[in-house]
Amino acid sequence: MLSYELKFNVVKEPVSRGSSFQLKKGMKDIRIKTLQVALNTLLYNIGTPTGYFGDKTYNAVVDYQKKKGLKATGVVDDALYNMILKDAKAFEGVKLTYKRVLKLNVKGDDVKRLQNALNRLGYRLSASGVFDAKTADVVRKLQKDNRMVADGVVGKAVVNRINILLVENIKRTGK
Repeated sequence: MLSYELKFNVVKEPVSRGSSFQLKKGMKDIRIKTLQVALNTLLYNIGTPTGYFGDKTYNAVVDYQKKKGLKATGVVDDALYNMILKDAKAFEGVKLTYKRVLKLNVKGDDVKRLQNALNRLGYRLSASGVFDAKTADVVRKLQKDNRMVADGVVGKAVVNRINILLVENIKRTGK
C-alpha cells in the first residue's frame, strides 16, 4: 500500500479591505460624476456633471483640500472622495431653501430650519418655529456681520448667504 504525506506552508499576507483608487485630471469615470454632483452641492458650481475630471473639477478639489487643511494635489483618493460625499450629505441636511420671506411673527418649519441654521453658525436662539423679536435681532446681527442691509428680514439674498456660511463651515469642520 502506498501512502502520501502532504505538507503545506502557510503564508500570511495582508488582506485588502475595500478598493483604493485615485481620480485625477484628464480621467473619465462614473465616480467622477458622483464627485461632481457632491462638489456642486457644496456650492462649487462646476457645471453639469459629466464624469470627466477637467479644470473646474480640479480647481474645486484643490480648493476643498485647502479648506480642509490637506495638501492641495487635486487628486482624489477613496478617503477624500468619501469625505467630500459626507460633507455634501451634511450640507443637504441643513441647507435652506427659499420659499417665502421670513419676518416678524411668521411661523412654520422653514422658520425652525432657519433658526437651527443660525444656531449652527454660532448665533444662539431657540428653534421654536416662530420668527420672534430674538430671531429678528439675530438675523440683523448676521446681516451686519456680512455687510448686508440689516433689516431683520430673510429673503433670497439672506438665504443664499446663510447657505454659503453653512457650507464653508462644513468644509472647514465636517459638521
